[in-house]
Amino acid sequence: MAGLLAKKLYNIPFVLTTHSLEPLRAWKAEQLGSGYVMSSWMERTAILDADAVIAVSQGTRADILRAYPEINPNRIHVIYNGIDLQEYQKTTRNAALVEYGVDPSRPYVLFVGRITRQKGVTHLVDAIPHLPPQTQVVLCAGAPDTPGDRSRDARENRPPSALSIRGSYGSRRCSPSPRPSSSTATAASSAAHPSMSLRHHQSRGHGLPARLSSPAPPAVSSEVVVDGVTGLPGSV
Repeated sequence: MAGLLAKKLYNIPFVLTTHSLEPLRAWKAEQLGSGYVMSSWMERTAILDADAVIAVSQGTRADILRAYPEINPNRIHVIYNGIDLQEYQKTTRNAALVEYGVDPSRPYVLFVGRITRQKGVTHLVDAIPHLPPQTQVVLCAGAPDTPGDRSRDARENRPPSALSIRGSYGSRRCSPSPRPSSSTATAASSAAHPSMSLRHHQSRGHGLPARLSSPAPPAVSSEVVVDGVTGLPGSV
């Protein structure tokens, strides 16, 4: 809303960037309570009054037009997310893996995201018994953001093959943000992404195949994951 207020006060153009929309995130009512009504009003007001809206994908652009049909389509511009290719590169270092108990000689699936039902981490944990016996699952995860969320169990009651990594981010660690280090990401056999986000682009920098799942819509998934080439798009 700061940008909208600046536009009104100083009569200057207002450009807004969005990668998700409140009407499509009804689970936030659990997190924010009545605050979700306020955030929805703020988003609608800002988007409809913006001089230009930047969407991070064609799928996001389509979502904006569907959620806010009053907006002029010519005001919506697509600019894809990017990453620092100097930071996200392949590496042969594995000290971080050993430190956290990950066996570099065995394959593992890497999950990076918040422990929340929104991210679908419980589905990944439920799938662990169906993975090949030698497969490890590494949860590079932040703290739960909703009291009483069953997703807490994903970390606290995980099977023995699932390892949880948390700590301050340095050259070798993951952070509560969370953000994978190059050594943690490079050695993974696959990355499980909870949504269309910078995580996928970071995986591409590390040369990882990705499995993209809900809540990303198919139109968005197909833009960032090429089926059978860079990963497997779809939903849980």
